[in-house]
Amino acid sequence: MAQREAAAPPAEWAGLNANEVAVLEVLASTFDSLPLAVLAEEAFPGNDRGNSWVRNSVRRPLKLGMLVKVGKGTYKLAAPLARAA
Repeated sequence: MAQREAAAPPAEWAGLNANEVAVLEVLASTFDSLPLAVLAEEAFPGNDRGNSWVRNSVRRPLKLGMLVKVGKGTYKLAAPLARAA
């Protein structure tokens, strides 16, 4: 798997921990929803605890409305909020 380029995360992600950002980066790289197992492999490759880390890392973004649960163990990024200019 190719390594992702290090880019500054969006300002909306400020305050999230590194694992939460890693999961959001994987979801941001696709326009589709992804199951937990795929998120674990992409965000934490080769780590036996990846599934557990993903489950823990989606809680706060879900609560903040950054993610949407589209099925059992399947997540996608929420649609961007409209902002007043």
